[in-house]
Amino acid sequence: MSGVTGDRNGAARPSQGRMLRGCALALWLILATAFNFTLGIFEGHDELPHFLAADRIAQDRALPRLDSATIAYSHELTQPPLYYALVALVIGPLDRSDLREEAFLNPRPNDGLGYDHTRDELRWPPERAILALRVAREVSVGLGAATLLLLGAAATLLTGSNRT
Repeated sequence: MSGVTGDRNGAARPSQGRMLRGCALALWLILATAFNFTLGIFEGHDELPHFLAADRIAQDRALPRLDSATIAYSHELTQPPLYYALVALVIGPLDRSDLREEAFLNPRPNDGLGYDHTRDELRWPPERAILALRVAREVSVGLGAATLLLLGAAATLLTGSNRT
């Protein structure tokens, strides 16, 4: 089935299932992007080690050698590298020279925040390492959207219907 039905005049229109999938995808993109720009930098669980893994691949322009110095930089470098390589391709051209300044641990750990936040992360448009982090997060948003699309396609194949 094509996923398109006709109206009274014979004009093609998307099926209800296809419209629902499109709405779910749009909602995902809006909410995930809003989350990207409202969550403080490096406050996501394990975000700094994951970002450091992509940063190292972008710096070296190669997959890392797994030695003690590399693992000390980010333990996430021991994971399969596809995601990190993809993020590295996207953030590679961006200036990340202030990354160590932005990834400063909070000296007041009892306030519930892992990292000390500065006004730089609120600046619009974002710059340097903060821009690279926001772009890396949008790569994740795009991968999430691709997952939703593939789930919709799989549901259609499994049910043999385009109403899913």
